[in-house]
Amino acid sequence: MNIKELSENVYEDLNGQIVSVDCQETTVTLFFECDHWKDLDKRISIQIRCSEVVENAVSPGFSGFLQWEDNHPLLLKHNKQHGSLFFTSKPTKPYEVIGILYQAHEDLFKGWRPLSDHINQCGKTNDILASGSGLLARGPIPVLELYQNSLEGLIQTNIIKSYTPNGGYKALILDEFFLVCKEVKLTQL
Repeated sequence: MNIKELSENVYEDLNGQIVSVDCQETTVTLFFECDHWKDLDKRISIQIRCSEVVENAVSPGFSGFLQWEDNHPLLLKHNKQHGSLFFTSKPTKPYEVIGILYQAHEDLFKGWRPLSDHINQCGKTNDILASGSGLLARGPIPVLELYQNSLEGLIQTNIIKSYTPNGGYKALILDEFFLVCKEVKLTQL
């Protein structure tokens, strides 16, 4: 069995749970168990070993589904070019700008990352905007382009590209838990 097969078979009614998590440098090993999808009277236990882990938000708990994703907002930070979004005009309605940024961010990340991961935190956002110019946000270029497009007509912005991470990462998502890694191997116990 591989991770794709497991993710296709695990669903909410199988009483899945992450039994334990073992973190060793860049390797995370999860012990996952659930009712067997072919015979609900049996339980199945699986060791999920994740290699080259760069982000880990996994702990023991219930998990109704399991996904192995190569296109998820969590991966932007690890797979896309980064940069900075600057602004060069003073908005007439700074709170509207903040609200639009927040909504655009939530529409993309759906709660997986806070806005504070990207927005300039060197002071109050309202004060930063009132200055008329400066750094508005940092992060992956697709996120900055989303912010820039959502603010069109409200303030003048430009993006300066900086670095590109190594990339090639995927996300293992188990309900509200996740980790970002390059490889997953399964062992049925």
